[in-house]
Amino acid sequence: MVLLAACSLGQAQSTPTPSPPPGLQTASVANGRFSVFYGVDAIAYAKSVQRDLPHIVETSLQHIDHLLPGPRATVIIQVCDAPIAETGTCGLTSGTGLVSEVGFAATPGITIETALDTWLPRTLAHEVHQEVRSQSSTGRRTLLADLVLEGTADVFDNQAFPGEANPWDLAITPSQEHALWAQAQLSLTSVGLYQDWMFGDSSMGIPHWAGFTIGYHIAADYLLRHQATTTSTLATLPAASILAGRDYSP
Repeated sequence: MVLLAACSLGQAQSTPTPSPPPGLQTASVANGRFSVFYGVDAIAYAKSVQRDLPHIVETSLQHIDHLLPGPRATVIIQVCDAPIAETGTCGLTSGTGLVSEVGFAATPGITIETALDTWLPRTLAHEVHQEVRSQSSTGRRTLLADLVLEGTADVFDNQAFPGEANPWDLAITPSQEHALWAQAQLSLTSVGLYQDWMFGDSSMGIPHWAGFTIGYHIAADYLLRHQATTTSTLATLPAASILAGRDYSP
């Protein structure tokens, strides 16, 4: 993957499943559900601050598997080339949901320790949720599907590892969200708008991370109205059903 400077938080790409690079340390986690490949440099980077990277990753994945059973997938752990400044992590899941790449690195505002202890487990939860949703989804990747993909993953990673809110879930003001949701509703069935809405497009008046905030609030509102909904159910519920069942009106 190209590690994006937002989670994914990365855009799911419709690309063939890559073969993991040779020479990586490997592990089978959660009764074989996850095949994990570690970059040697990532393990050494974590060791430099007395952190056991395989322990952090494998413990996190076991917890995630307990909360959200799902299909088999591959997880590749690397050092981020361009980590999110606010979290020190990065991530991307393939459009098929078969492969996720997750990484970490220090930033000016985030230490390696914080990235590993706080944000890496949450990023793993986010990407695993996208694996489950991507493998269960059919049809076109519309703007609505993109918003729900990211929003439901954000809801889940907060459930799995509670704590500080994801910065991309609080990226716009209420007044901005009101105007942007009116704008988004005109394009919910359109395709090819992921980058514009998730990472911003000044020509369209869309701020950075606006789509993440909108998607999170759609998913969170649905859960408020349907509190019997399980994590597994939300992960595979069609985007149109989530939209129809919410009372989201910023």
